[in-house]
Amino acid sequence: MKSQVILIDTLGTKTFNWINDKIRLITDEADRNQKSLISSTNINPKELINLLELRTASSLTELIPQQAIIYLDALLFAFYTHLYC
Repeated sequence: MKSQVILIDTLGTKTFNWINDKIRLITDEADRNQKSLISSTNINPKELINLLELRTASSLTELIPQQAIIYLDALLFAFYTHLYC
C-alpha cells in the first residue's frame, strides 16, 4: 500500500473469514510499515474484539492504545493508531 494512512469504515458490521483475513493483513501492514490506521464502528470496542478472529483482535489491541478510542456518541466509536505522518 502506498498510502501512509489507512482508513477502515464501519469495522465489524459484517463478519466473514475473508474479512478477518483482510483486516489482519491491513493491521500487519500498518504495524510493520509504521502507517496510521483509523477506523470507525458502531460496535462497542469489547464486542468488536469478540467478533473478530483471535489473531486479528490481538493485532488490533496491540496497535491501539486505550487513549486512542474516541466515543463519538453512544453508538459510534472511532480509533486510531499512532499517527506517523
